[in-house]
Amino acid sequence: MFKKLFIISSVVMLSACSTMQSTSKTEDSPIKAEFLGGSLKMTYDKKSGEVKMIESMATAKVASTLPGAVEESFTLATMRARKQIVEFMKTEVESENFSDVIYDTLQKSETADKEKTQSVNQNVTQAVKQSIRQKSSGILKGTFVAEKVYDESTKTVRVIVRSSDQDVEVAKRVSRMMGQ
Repeated sequence: MFKKLFIISSVVMLSACSTMQSTSKTEDSPIKAEFLGGSLKMTYDKKSGEVKMIESMATAKVASTLPGAVEESFTLATMRARKQIVEFMKTEVESENFSDVIYDTLQKSETADKEKTQSVNQNVTQAVKQSIRQKSSGILKGTFVAEKVYDESTKTVRVIVRSSDQDVEVAKRVSRMMGQ
């Protein structure tokens, strides 16, 4: 009798611990948008328009068989990826394509919600633009190499450079600690 009572109470307790919350995760999840043929990705908050992360991918060929050639190619690819971010912030953000991509990603994310209107989506698009303009120097200071890959068969390297809110804050703290 006590075994059955113990088993039933254990099952009830375990099931109570494993109940799922009714709030939807899609409401708080950031939206991802791709630019420049997918080599630059941006994540932003769909309510505030705040840019959460920018990620840029670039490749470079390994030009020689010297011992330092692979590292030189990694450096070149890193510079290209950072250059893509700079060019994105200077030209792409002001283009009509940028507004279209942001608007389209908002529309796709809200097919389940159906609560946002066209004017709200345009406001979020403008907020994303403003967020990038205001954070441009911080974004560039906070970039770091997130991934480095060397493909020996094609003799190419691929680098992914990333900058996010947390990275920008870390960069600011490090800069303050170094006295700059």
